[in-house]
Amino acid sequence: MGTKSCFGMIMEECDNPGFFKVLRKEDLSSQTMREIPQDFLKSISAKEFSFEMVLKLPWGGSSWRIKLSKYQSFFYYIEKKGWEQFLSDNGLGDNELLTFTHKGNMCFNVSIYQINCVEMLRPTRS
Repeated sequence: MGTKSCFGMIMEECDNPGFFKVLRKEDLSSQTMREIPQDFLKSISAKEFSFEMVLKLPWGGSSWRIKLSKYQSFFYYIEKKGWEQFLSDNGLGDNELLTFTHKGNMCFNVSIYQINCVEMLRPTRS
């Protein structure tokens, strides 16, 4: 059979570093929400880091290129405009959990879980 089992896909991503965000309406665009965790950044090489990240969702072929900005010498943030576009395009902002799995070269697979703990397999808006 040509498809991978769900368990196989989970095991494949085990070696890839990642982080998560819990979206709350009150602070969707705050610096805290857009901050890239420092411990995550330590897990990727300087060679792989760039000031642009690519977010990919499980549906369709769409991806979002979003710039990063630096504050002081050690805080990195997702640019507000790109972050808001990603949220808007996917109808997000109402208590979802997003996981960001680094696939290399600042490309991330993003999984979205709703408040009922079920993964979103298609966008809520088209």
